[in-house]
Amino acid sequence: MEKTKRNIGLIFLNSLYNEESKEEYEDLKYVDDDGKMMKDMLRSYEVKTFTNIDDFNTALDDVKEEMKNMDIERLHFHFSGHGVNNARIQTPLAKETFDFETNAVSESNTPYGECIVGQSGSLYAVHDLKHKLLEFKSSRVTFTLDCCRAQRRG
Repeated sequence: MEKTKRNIGLIFLNSLYNEESKEEYEDLKYVDDDGKMMKDMLRSYEVKTFTNIDDFNTALDDVKEEMKNMDIERLHFHFSGHGVNNARIQTPLAKETFDFETNAVSESNTPYGECIVGQSGSLYAVHDLKHKLLEFKSSRVTFTLDCCRAQRRG
């Protein structure tokens, strides 16, 4: 007997931000409304909703583990919360001054480019999100990012 292919919706709603991130990111009033509308739009999907997540990678790994035996036709990921285009990369330098003639390379784990913001202000690169969603091995992946760009600058 052939398994029924399923449509899965993952809705991530970050409206409340921790004290450690309040200097840059204010709480968002209408994220819950966005989630209700998205759930209605995905009414033919099996929907899981996550609220005020900080570690997106772990949350996605956990749900991927739960769904490892499912045959997923369509996977839709939705995020409502803060987003940033991060151009700041933190690198540890071995020397006080950087010598460009040596072609030294520094490595960094800092998320770069378009990012969604976790509850504590942690960043998760959209590039990494796309790769993580592909790990679900669904026939199709779609996603919507409803990112507020209003940041407080201290």
